[in-house]
Amino acid sequence: MKFFIHHQPSGLTSVRFEGEFEAGARVALLGHSGAGKTTLMRYLSGLERRGSVRIETGAGKNPVPWRSDVVYLHQSPIMFAHHRVEQTMAFAQRFARQEQLPIRRWADMLELTELWSRPCTELSGGQQQRVALLRGLMTGKPWLLLDEAFSALDGARLLRACDVVEDFCRLTGAGLILASHQDRPQRILCNEAYVVNHLSGQHEPNLFTALNRRAGEPRKTTLKVEAEHTEHGFLRTDCGGVPLYVAVPERWREGSARVSIAAGDVSIAIGAEHQTSMVNRLPVNVQQISDWEGRVLLSLSIGSQTLEAIISKFSAERLALQVHQPVFAEFKVGAVEWNGQIECTESV
Repeated sequence: MKFFIHHQPSGLTSVRFEGEFEAGARVALLGHSGAGKTTLMRYLSGLERRGSVRIETGAGKNPVPWRSDVVYLHQSPIMFAHHRVEQTMAFAQRFARQEQLPIRRWADMLELTELWSRPCTELSGGQQQRVALLRGLMTGKPWLLLDEAFSALDGARLLRACDVVEDFCRLTGAGLILASHQDRPQRILCNEAYVVNHLSGQHEPNLFTALNRRAGEPRKTTLKVEAEHTEHGFLRTDCGGVPLYVAVPERWREGSARVSIAAGDVSIAIGAEHQTSMVNRLPVNVQQISDWEGRVLLSLSIGSQTLEAIISKFSAERLALQVHQPVFAEFKVGAVEWNGQIECTESV
């Protein structure tokens, strides 16, 4: 997808978006409320056309919305008042581009099967979002635009919705552009970012670098691991040849996955010193030591990946930490956030 969007409303901030996303890309739109994420989504979907606009996808240049390669879902989906859930799904099926998608399995995962005969107008906000998601996926279009489409979901339902989107993208090769105030869907589903500010944007090839630049956000590290097997009531994963334990997710399989750890949840130990409550104890090397909001931010190498830790200045002085020093990073199983599984080798 290529896009060139310039618009100068009289007396208002100009709109200026340019970029290109590879087919199948997983892009998180980052930016504060009002930065222009929804504006960009509306242009990419063809709903907004003012100004000098060029959108190129497999459907050609600037196709009308109903002929485009894009399905756009926002937080307040449109429901047909005269439809039951099964009728709105049958309507979407008429526009399907892909055959044999596992719609029934996705409906079960989204807890929609028991709602099949319910009028759409009787559904809660979260139920409507799940219906709209399944309805959009049924079209099988090459680009999926989700604009706060998970805003009414949390907990297990949020994770299942992410699993369904991951399944769809894997099976169809579709690209994803996601705007969400929730950090977790971004880390689960996306690899790269487009940072939006004052109705303009810039591409960032590494999502996790971009996330850690956001002011006021808790710093997290996302690591690639290999899920192996359950052990002592936990899921054992391999992180650079070292076991890393995670609470057993509702759905998992052997293979590549992502996990995230907040930097403030990581403790540092030297030698035999060990906190018995910390199940995870990873041998790492200190890459960088820097001041961070009155504390000390450590960049720690674990194989080819980097783990961050934030500790007090007192702890840093007590441990006499130095660059290149081997130490142990310790954290509880409960501090590890499961961010889903990935299909191919990639760098995080």
